[in-house]
Amino acid sequence: MNNFALVFLVLEAFLIAGFIAFSFTNYKERFHLPYDLRNHFPYELNYESKFKDNFLGNLLLALAIGCGIAFYITFDSAKQNGYFLFVMVGGIIHLLSIFFLAFVPLKLTKSHLALVTLEIVLSFLIPFAIAINASLTYNTSKDNSYLTFIILPTILCIAIFILIMNPKLTKWSKMDEKKNEDGTTTYLRPRYFILAFYEWILLFFSLIIQLVVILSTLVLK
Repeated sequence: MNNFALVFLVLEAFLIAGFIAFSFTNYKERFHLPYDLRNHFPYELNYESKFKDNFLGNLLLALAIGCGIAFYITFDSAKQNGYFLFVMVGGIIHLLSIFFLAFVPLKLTKSHLALVTLEIVLSFLIPFAIAINASLTYNTSKDNSYLTFIILPTILCIAIFILIMNPKLTKWSKMDEKKNEDGTTTYLRPRYFILAFYEWILLFFSLIIQLVVILSTLVLK
């Protein structure tokens, strides 16, 4: 295990926690409304505002992504394994997509959905690469220690597959209807705005993926 990569991962986790804490507080102070990650998109923390309006939160996010990129650069010092090389490149792109999702609004629909799609695909492919690498190594060595690194990333792949197969995802833009006394209809965002909630889930999921990645370096070559 690369000690530098582990330090970067721990720092990234703390910085993301700081980003959430400061950004949510800033949002409430600016709009006098609570921020709910179940139905608010990450970009709404910066929507129609300047970087400086949520300066500390945005700075912490940028530093977190920087630590994440440093993690993927340093986690495998040998860089001789093609699967780990894919994980490094895919991981960096994955983190950049997370960063841009905090700033690209939904009104830029194609760009926003392209970033979400890229994030979902890489959330599947990165652990998939680890699982394939572990499978090939196990078939050669028959060492049972490799089985853990077949099972763990496979579980992550299954989790992403379950998220993708959620039928509500195809209706992510559907709003709740509220009938008013005057006969008019008001449209409200649901308690769980599925796409917004997924974007937050994938942010936390990225840390889990990185943990599995660095643990896999203990035995995989």
